Amino acid sequence: MVHREKSGELPASLSPAVIKDLLRGSLGWQGVVITDDLQMGAVENTYGMQEAVRLAVLAGSDILLFGNNMRHDPQEGRKAHAALVRLVREGAIPESRIRESYKRIMKLKAVAGLLH
Repeated sequence: MVHREKSGELPASLSPAVIKDLLRGSLGWQGVVITDDLQMGAVENTYGMQEAVRLAVLAGSDILLFGNNMRHDPQEGRKAHAALVRLVREGAIPESRIRESYKRIMKLKAVAGLLH
């Protein structure tokens, strides 16, 4: 799904209008949001990993999915983590935004009985 933004078009996983406004706002979803595969061509070829990570997190996604099957890279997880850490350190993503996702993920784990 592509959502038309004021500044252009963004895939739903990167769109604040879809995640924040529609899903969390209008529909009232307060649970975990997982992106579509951020390695898909429409995202990777247009935005690159770091920008896709930045946009997805700022849009309100909690878990970033990298299928790692169309172009396998054993370091993909480490690269995504490094990009996220770099973006937080540079101030491009507020640490508070990461804490929001952490709280939602931990709540989901608790409900699923995955915490001791």
